[in-house]
Amino acid sequence: MFTLKGCTPTVEERARRLLKFELGYEAAGSTVTVATLFGRCHVDPGETAQHLMRIPPHDAVDHLADWIHSFQIDGEFCPEPKALATAALRHAGRAV
Repeated sequence: MFTLKGCTPTVEERARRLLKFELGYEAAGSTVTVATLFGRCHVDPGETAQHLMRIPPHDAVDHLADWIHSFQIDGEFCPEPKALATAALRHAGRAV
């Protein structure tokens, strides 16, 4: 896999938008975002989001869908991780 070093302002802005995307809510009322997902998966949220902005679009969807698929909110898995990953990346401004 090939990615460029450094980060353009466009990539940084899209990564910020991706991290703010809401995946759901916990019973306690707190919002679960992509940043929450990455943090709980023990990966650096900023670096991971930027990486997803630099790799091929279909790879980005697949990688994010894999994370969403393995993630639970209040003990429940997402029923359609690929659709949610696509929505999150589109929200961020990523062509998918």
